Amino acid sequence: MSAFIALNSQDLILKELQASIRHLDKMVLLIGKSGSGKSFLLEHLAKTLPLHLFLKPFFTEEDFCLSLSKRLFNKKLSFTELYEALARSNENFILVFDELGLYDEKLLERLRFLSELKNLQLILSTHKKQSLLKKEYFSSRISKELVLKLDSKDLLFYVEKKHDVFLSKRALNFLLKISFLNLRIVDKILKSFKQIRLYYKDSAKSKKDLFILKLSALHHELLR
Repeated sequence: MSAFIALNSQDLILKELQASIRHLDKMVLLIGKSGSGKSFLLEHLAKTLPLHLFLKPFFTEEDFCLSLSKRLFNKKLSFTELYEALARSNENFILVFDELGLYDEKLLERLRFLSELKNLQLILSTHKKQSLLKKEYFSSRISKELVLKLDSKDLLFYVEKKHDVFLSKRALNFLLKISFLNLRIVDKILKSFKQIRLYYKDSAKSKKDLFILKLSALHHELLR
């Protein structure tokens, strides 16, 4: 996906995120399965609001602290020093973390600890809700949970607006089934679909879109 396509489901979540930031919600959890467009949604949000977006996951506390302290204060700080610097600051910070499902429990605890700061808002994006987030002492800090869930109407809109492809109902239903509404998979299938369709057009052979979609799915080993 090279451009943000405002699907209805995504647009609703975007408005909810903007409202949460305006209302100073301390911690917002965005949940959506892989390929639903969470990262692109957050990137689009970052273009409209002064926030700090971290798309890549952190696997160590050292990398976590280094990235945050460099971005926020242009210094290399330990977690304690980072916490104290944030607490002393007169600035309000909006920190957005994607791929939360790859964080270990220690880093999740660090985020929970940071959520205590009055001048800090957190938006956490994940494809699944880890068991730690369900525990009362953590879940009580989550101001709002938003679930991004695409539907068949979103897929139809995406296919037509992003790829300029107009499919029959049968072909669209096949794409829905084979892609599991993962937009990255949809992109791969339709890229090949257009190449294969062009080949048949140039060779003066007529093939239905459903047949070409199945060839594309076979090419990507999505159909056996």
